[in-house]
Amino acid sequence: TLLTSNTVTVSGINAASNISVAGGSYSINGAAFTTAPGYVNVGDLVRAQCLSSNSFLTTTTATVVIGGVSGNFTVTTKDSGGGGGGGGYN
Repeated sequence: TLLTSNTVTVSGINAASNISVAGGSYSINGAAFTTAPGYVNVGDLVRAQCLSSNSFLTTTTATVVIGGVSGNFTVTTKDSGGGGGGGGYN
């Protein structure tokens, strides 16, 4: 299943900064998701996506890097007996 993070507003930069992703894709300001490097500005809205595993209790991570600072969007599948799962962006 392809899962999408909450929106993060870019802050803390003074000029356009590089953005890249590993393990998933990202979107800027609602544009199509991409894996290609790009640029963001203060106030841009960024979301990440990653594909969940088909295995139980397995975590997948999309790491978005903006201006050398990284943030992870992680998705963990549930265990075989039920229980929760979910994703978070930190």
